[in-house]
Amino acid sequence: MDSGVAGRPTVLHAGSDADAIREAVETVTEPAHAFSSVDGETDAVDALAAGSIACLICESELTEGSGIALLQTVAAERPTVPTLFVTDDDSLIGDAIGAGATDVFVRRDGSERDALLSRRLANVLAQSPADTAGIADTANAADTDDDTLDLLRGMYEVTTDTESSYEEKLDGLLTMGCEALGLANGFLTRIETDGDGGQQRIVRAHGPHDLLQSGESCPLSEAYCRRTIETDGLLAVANAPQAGWETDPAYERFELGCYIGGKVVVGDDLYGTVCFAAREPRDRPFTEFERTAVRLMSAWVSYELGRQAATAEREMTHRVMNEAPVGILISDASRPDNPAVYVNDQFEAMSGYEQSEVLGRNCRFLQGEATDDAHVRQLREAIDEERPVSVELRNYRKDGTAFWNRVTVAPITDGDGELTHYVGFQEDVTERKNHELDLKLRNRAISAAPIGIAIHDATGAPWPITDANSAFGRVIGYDSTTVRGSGLSLFEGPETDPERVSTIERAFETGNSAAETVLLCRPDGSPLWARIRIAPVTDEDGAPTHFVSFLEDVTETKEHQQRIERRLDEFGDLLAAELHRPLTDALELLDGNPNDLSADTIATAVATLERTDGLIDDLTEIHSFSVKSREVFDPSRVDFGEKP
Repeated sequence: MDSGVAGRPTVLHAGSDADAIREAVETVTEPAHAFSSVDGETDAVDALAAGSIACLICESELTEGSGIALLQTVAAERPTVPTLFVTDDDSLIGDAIGAGATDVFVRRDGSERDALLSRRLANVLAQSPADTAGIADTANAADTDDDTLDLLRGMYEVTTDTESSYEEKLDGLLTMGCEALGLANGFLTRIETDGDGGQQRIVRAHGPHDLLQSGESCPLSEAYCRRTIETDGLLAVANAPQAGWETDPAYERFELGCYIGGKVVVGDDLYGTVCFAAREPRDRPFTEFERTAVRLMSAWVSYELGRQAATAEREMTHRVMNEAPVGILISDASRPDNPAVYVNDQFEAMSGYEQSEVLGRNCRFLQGEATDDAHVRQLREAIDEERPVSVELRNYRKDGTAFWNRVTVAPITDGDGELTHYVGFQEDVTERKNHELDLKLRNRAISAAPIGIAIHDATGAPWPITDANSAFGRVIGYDSTTVRGSGLSLFEGPETDPERVSTIERAFETGNSAAETVLLCRPDGSPLWARIRIAPVTDEDGAPTHFVSFLEDVTETKEHQQRIERRLDEFGDLLAAELHRPLTDALELLDGNPNDLSADTIATAVATLERTDGLIDDLTEIHSFSVKSREVFDPSRVDFGEKP
């Protein structure tokens, strides 16, 4: 263990990176501070109990015990010792704050790393009672009286009170500062420098001055603070009239005879000022210790506001990430195999794995037997080349169920452009992917169909074709380029029946289904008998958005039917010719004198003729040809006279 120097407050370090921490301590602290380093939790607890500790710098990983456990011990046994938690793991920030860390520093590669560590250490030391005591030891001997010590103790007690809110602590500091400085008014300002010369607003105040109450504001040009923010250190005016302020707009507005104030800076941005003032001038200048006290108060407010902003930002980021509709995983690129250091709630819900089961592992555990190696290789190559990538993978939940995961990975770099982490976004696209696969299957089925299938725009005539399968082009004889954008009228020829076409057009107009056999014409002029069927494709409200048409070549069937009809016509003509003579002879016989024929003969002849005529009618109906038998024989034409 590195030992501190007896009698001096010590910055205690617990962890393995002693050289870097020592350098930061030497950069920030005065020679009055000692430095001591241990590598285990037990040694750190012993050191805390044995000496005057200005602050504890605790790394997350210790050779014995853990950094989080050490923070919890310090919070329980030495709550007045401020602590800085140093880690490489973003996911431990919340645990460290919950364990009582005053601040957290996440180590990242880059040129600003050491400077950031030094600033965080300075902020933590500003809250140290031992550090405040060191300041008192180095102040002028005239200032180290009982009142000075009371102020330092009081500042420490106020700022380390875990039961008080920030506002209560601030009120305590302003009151204490007024009493110690002998000034009636203490206040915190918020300064906006954008537009119209800027504005000063009082955020918190103690004292009787009417214009220095919470909520009061004025143009920055009329405020003492305009000079404070232009000064490198403090602005201290013991006697404003003697210093030539009587003609200054700030003096004319506020009539303050004395004033001391320091800047409040949050991060790199000016927030405002911490100020103390009175109407009456002081009879002596502000001492170095008084100046130091105001500097400490300004530093504490800067630190506290910065901590609040950082905490709020972390909490907001945490809420945003947990409420995001996609899974989020952050991995540490500085460690072997890119282990996960953070996952959000949606990742847990989507994968079925809890955070504790994911952290420290590469997310390839989501892969399985159906995961496409080519896509995994594409993802791995992009990570190796430190570039963004998006792939869709077949992944598996903890319970073994498969799902389609759209994975988008992007590198995260520090201020110097050095890679530090990867962030991955996981989106469950199973429903969309299955729909796409179904659509691809349907498209393949349509393309392979032996009949022509086309999609038509339903917005109006000529109801142009927007897409068609290859069979449609083969049937009609046009290539796909010509077919697209054309209506069915393109395929009409000189012998196309307008009535049949109108049946199809009426269905388009009314949004109904229809079927018709139409004689069309191929581009080479050859005829095409086509069976056309159309049906509407409707939206969720039932309104047609498209039509689908089915085109089937029935030319061979139609020609075969026509040949049959011609032969039946020929057969009918032949049958009529063959029957005509006997029937005519019978009619002539019957046209004779009926009285010369017996009743039985007449009845037999009539029955024979009627049976012959019925046979012809049956043949005509069955074979769909027209033999007008009633023109050959009409029994009503026979006058049989009166029966004997």
